[in-house]
Amino acid sequence: MTIVFLEANSTGTTTAAMRLAGRSGYDLAFVTENRDFYHQLPDNPLHLAHTVLAANTYDVLSVLHAVRGLDVEGIISFDDYHLPVAAGCASGLGLPHADLAGLLATRFKDVLRERTADCP
Repeated sequence: MTIVFLEANSTGTTTAAMRLAGRSGYDLAFVTENRDFYHQLPDNPLHLAHTVLAANTYDVLSVLHAVRGLDVEGIISFDDYHLPVAAGCASGLGLPHADLAGLLATRFKDVLRERTADCP
C-alpha cells in the first residue's frame, strides 16, 4: 500500500508525515514537477520516498497518470496550493478526500466572498 505525497512545503511537515507513514509500513511515493527545488531543503523529501514521480502537480490527470500502477491508499499534500489537486486525485481513485468545493472556496477569495455574501 502506497501513500502518495503531492509536492512538499518547506517547513518539514511533509517529511514528518512521510516518516510517520513509512514507520507505519506504507510505501512512499512523492510526486513533483521540480525535483531541483528540494535539493535546497535540509530535510529533502526525495530522500525519504521509495518512488519519485514527475508530473504537472497542478493537473489532476497528470498526477493520476503518474501514479497509475501503484496500490494507492491515499494522496495528500501539506501545501495549500496542491490540496485541490490531491482531493481531485483521491476522488478519482475512490479514496477519502477533502470536499473539493470547500477547498476551492477557501483557496480562492472571490469564491469565498460569493459563498458568504448573504452571511450577517
